[in-house]
Amino acid sequence: MKKILLAATVTAFFAACSDDSSSSAPNDSSVSSIYELGACNSSNRGETKYVQDKDDNYVCIGGEWIAEKDASTPKSSNSGGYADAITSSDSGENPKEEIKEPAKQEVSVYTTAQTTLTINLLKYEQLKAMDEKNKEDGEPRISFTIKSSKDGIDEMDPVKTTTINLGNDVGYWFGSKEVSVLLPKGINIIQVCPKFVDEDAFFDDEEYTSKKCYAINDVGQKIDKTIKQTDDGSAYYTMDWEVIVTY
Repeated sequence: MKKILLAATVTAFFAACSDDSSSSAPNDSSVSSIYELGACNSSNRGETKYVQDKDDNYVCIGGEWIAEKDASTPKSSNSGGYADAITSSDSGENPKEEIKEPAKQEVSVYTTAQTTLTINLLKYEQLKAMDEKNKEDGEPRISFTIKSSKDGIDEMDPVKTTTINLGNDVGYWFGSKEVSVLLPKGINIIQVCPKFVDEDAFFDDEEYTSKKCYAINDVGQKIDKTIKQTDDGSAYYTMDWEVIVTY
């Protein structure tokens, strides 16, 4: 009888030891290292995984994998988290970076250096005869006076372009002829004033200019931009041109 009781006691002892050892074994959700934990987000919040090389369970809390033994032990204020925390970037997921667009630098309306103003004459059309003999086509000679200023108050000296000679007996012309002038820095208003002369070899030249000027405002913001203008203020002609200001 004693031998039977002794055998039962030994069997029970080994059975208890077997139960204890099985309780400390890793569960089915286990990984070899912390780098295999994967992402921690709202879809798996509260999930626990056993990490073999750390011999500890890790819990998904607040977007981080926290060692179960340290889950209640905050890190120092400099680190702002838990003692042994693994973020999504540690587990192989790239964190989202905030893309910031560069601040747009406002361009001044005033020119910051000396500029070149170029006028490209594109079209000329005579509307009616310009001399006493009622000659149908004239001898158009075209030039421009450029006035510039700062806010329309501080006016610079006017600058005149060279003269564009379109030839003799010309009633209609279409093409491209350029003239250029230099303008000082610090201006924001330009006025382009065309001058038209019908040249006569035997009589004094008669000027039929419209006496109109065409403004360009905020010049500093119009650099390298082509601006089209038309002079239709005369009863004798119309003409079109383009203006571009460059540094």
